[in-house]
Amino acid sequence: MRGSANDRRVSTSAGDDLPSRSVEEMLERTVSATITVEELNELTTHDKPVVVRAAIARTPYPGVAERVSHDPHPLVRALALEGWDLSDASRARLEADEDVQRLLRTIQSDN
Repeated sequence: MRGSANDRRVSTSAGDDLPSRSVEEMLERTVSATITVEELNELTTHDKPVVVRAAIARTPYPGVAERVSHDPHPLVRALALEGWDLSDASRARLEADEDVQRLLRTIQSDN
């Protein structure tokens, strides 16, 4: 029998002091006023679920847009384009990124 979404745990990378967390717990941290820089960095690692990395990509914290602009998933990279502090070079790279642009065209065509 499969567990509920609340039962699923995602392990953090080796050496982290942070315990394993459920996806829901990680999502809650993305909107917390008390999130630390260490947690932001940990939640943007590529082994975290896309939904968590996408949630972090939408936060206004300095440096997040730049960091997630290098994410392997095009959705997360596309969200980085909304970042207020994304560098011009990264913005140009994402605007030329075929996967990001394909995703954005698909989203726009559905509206």
